[in-house]
Amino acid sequence: MGRSRWLFVASQLAAIAIAAYLGWHGYKIVDKVRTDIDRASLYYAIAVVLVAYFTWDGYLPKPLSWPARAAAYVRAHPVEMLVLGIICAAGIVMRLFRYGTLPPSGYIILEEHIIGGNQWDILHGARPYIYPIPTYLGALSQWILGPSTTGLRAPNIATGIVTLPVFYLMMREVAQRQGALFATAIWASLRVVNDIGPPHQPLFLGEVTLAWLALRSLNSGSIAWLVPAAALAAVLSYEYESAKALPLFMLPFLAWVSLRALVWPLPSGFKPFRERIQTMGPSAVRAAAAVVVVFIILVGPMVAESHRGRNIYFSSLDRQKADRQARGTPGLISPDWKDQVKFSAQAYTPWIDPDYPVIGSVPTRGVIDKMTSLLIWAAAVSGILFFWKGYRALFTGWFVGGMVMSSLLLSNWAPWKVAGWLPPAVALTGFLADDAYNFVRARRGEWAIGACAALAVIAAAAFALNVRTLNANAHDQRVLTEFSNNPSYLYAICNNLRSRPDNNYAVVFQRNRSSWGFSSPPGNYEERRAAWGDFRFVCWDLQGRTTADLQEVWPLFVDDDRPYTFVGAVPDAEAAGVIEGLRLAMPELGEPDTHADSPGKGFQLLAWDTSREEMNARRGLVLRRTSSSGDVVSEEISAGADFGIIAGPDGGAFALTGLVYLDTESDVALVPRPGAPPIRITVDGGLSYDSTASPPVVTRTSRLQGWHLVEVRGIAPTGGGVELRWQDVAGQGDTLAADNFFALPDMPLWRHIRTFELDGTRFQALRYDLQPHVASMDGMRLDARTSLPIAARAVAETYSATWPVPSARTYRLTLNAPSQRASLKIDGEETLPNAGVGTTWVIDVQLGAGDHAIELVFEQPSQNPYIGGLLTATDPASGEPLPINVRPF
Repeated sequence: MGRSRWLFVASQLAAIAIAAYLGWHGYKIVDKVRTDIDRASLYYAIAVVLVAYFTWDGYLPKPLSWPARAAAYVRAHPVEMLVLGIICAAGIVMRLFRYGTLPPSGYIILEEHIIGGNQWDILHGARPYIYPIPTYLGALSQWILGPSTTGLRAPNIATGIVTLPVFYLMMREVAQRQGALFATAIWASLRVVNDIGPPHQPLFLGEVTLAWLALRSLNSGSIAWLVPAAALAAVLSYEYESAKALPLFMLPFLAWVSLRALVWPLPSGFKPFRERIQTMGPSAVRAAAAVVVVFIILVGPMVAESHRGRNIYFSSLDRQKADRQARGTPGLISPDWKDQVKFSAQAYTPWIDPDYPVIGSVPTRGVIDKMTSLLIWAAAVSGILFFWKGYRALFTGWFVGGMVMSSLLLSNWAPWKVAGWLPPAVALTGFLADDAYNFVRARRGEWAIGACAALAVIAAAAFALNVRTLNANAHDQRVLTEFSNNPSYLYAICNNLRSRPDNNYAVVFQRNRSSWGFSSPPGNYEERRAAWGDFRFVCWDLQGRTTADLQEVWPLFVDDDRPYTFVGAVPDAEAAGVIEGLRLAMPELGEPDTHADSPGKGFQLLAWDTSREEMNARRGLVLRRTSSSGDVVSEEISAGADFGIIAGPDGGAFALTGLVYLDTESDVALVPRPGAPPIRITVDGGLSYDSTASPPVVTRTSRLQGWHLVEVRGIAPTGGGVELRWQDVAGQGDTLAADNFFALPDMPLWRHIRTFELDGTRFQALRYDLQPHVASMDGMRLDARTSLPIAARAVAETYSATWPVPSARTYRLTLNAPSQRASLKIDGEETLPNAGVGTTWVIDVQLGAGDHAIELVFEQPSQNPYIGGLLTATDPASGEPLPINVRPF
């Protein structure tokens, strides 16, 4: 070796030493400050370049050799390139076909809200380590296209398209042209995993590229290909388990290939064996050094996170173990592994009706079409039987091993969790096509063209079947309903609000979903909750507050002239009732300005654009005057210094009715100002003040903070009016302000008391609601002004009312209360004897005509985030719904 060669080798050794130092320096940065990953990344990038220099053979390629070689290959193989072009074009069409319908452009699915939130964080300074490929690609997409479903999903489409030619390059390393084109055509025909999330397509590109780089290195003998392969393997180690599993399967594969190269064909003696070792040894050592250094450098942030007590690599595995521990079945292996192996096979076998109780495009139709399923299972059997041939061992172990691993370790199996094994499954079909083609050509050479034609027909059939599947899914209510899941509720609300002006204030109600508001950036834990957590990529900078349900919103008082949006998402079956209830409570709002159905009609989005005047129109009480002739005149009168009540020409009785707010829990009575005309005041159905008696009666009662039902009765004076105030035991009290009144027309109302608990201390809050309903325990306080600790947990809901039954009959009552204890009393008698924790109770009750007292209680014994329920009545004979028109007392 000449002097210049020694200097070159020395420079390479220096390069890898410097790379190791830079990697260590970058690690120390991220170990000290998690957010300084940008500076550390510069050190990592330089280190990887230096390792690539270490693997260089020292010879410069001829100028522009790659374009010339590529052009020469295209000219020499025009038919192959033409067929590949047609396949890629068809694959692009498949990835764009029905997009916007599946998945729907206006809604999000599964974990897209988490992914979108992480991407938005990156644009605002965060540098997360976990799931980097889809997260950082999505951040770039959102930066270009904005925070929308288009920005969220564009990387899936783009990487799905780019994967097509890379998949072909991978297959050309292991199969003949016919087999490579066939497998690529099958891959191009598949799009179903793009409809379900998490985003498999970016990970598929990473996996296929890693396999191509490793196989290219083996076939070319150039270890330089292993440097980007090692870097990609390190990055995939931060991803979902299906992606990080590939480097694990790659290690035994490379060991197998190395061992095979040493001992096969069998050497005739020790000398040929030693010569093989001497020939392969230097390259193997350099390759191992390069791979190890690059991999260790790029997993530095993962090691740094482990010092902070966060295990990124095994995070999902630890979560699965924790789930099993919580279910009372601890251990590394799932006790349901036999069923889960069966479920995994069913996901790839669409002609079998699945046993797993999940709906959606993947469970309903299978991961793949029936023809591709047959090909994959045949290819898998062939790969197991002939694993030593070529590079089949990698793809067979990757597919079969991955499926088995998922089935053994998952505690909450789902079909999209095994969809990640599609790349090796489809690759195996290329080996099968090669075997079939070679078999035909060896025995019937003249039939070789016919074999190619048969492969083309099968690939075309796969395209046709998948197009049919996409069309079927687009018209399948079960599939469309899957897109109306919980994340879609809030996304639809946020997306609707983003078009409002900057000073718009939103009042949001959302059933069965935790909602914390959306006006604060994600800083500390409280701020993250206030930003709707994972939804901040669309909810950012919106102003307003959220409640669990319609009942939590009214009576609402606004004190400036900004525009307001009143918006909510409710189950489809309840939308009409919500609109009618709001119309009764706030008739000035009219019909919703936005009334949209979600896919599959899982819920409806309702939105009103309002003004201050519309929201505050009912500040006052309802006045009813009765003349001596019996005529009743009703009007709403505004709150002010007093309620002026002017008698008609012939006098008559009057009544003021509505809701009055009490600011603090105390022993009080509601009384008029001195000198008021003789009146009688009842609060929540009980006597509070009566000056018609002699002497006048003042009844102070311990009352909860919140809204109370009030009725003032008397004889209309010839002038003056009534001024109300809460009076304490010392006889003190201020005149009530205008926002402490809410005019109440005739409408059904339930008296509603919510019980909270914090550190063994119980709190209660009161209001009147339009109906029993499910609310979120996470901070729902019945009213924005209710002063309860933010950490208090709701443990019970109590509803009471009077039900005026018009005629004697049998009613079928259905009570839905997810994972709670429930009690339903009618006229003091329990109708759910020994009711434990359940979800739905159905009972038939015989009721006579007249008033019946109802008490409905929900108790939450666990940390479930929801409390409450829904009570409905139907005719047991016809199943037709019957109204439960209740009175508060």
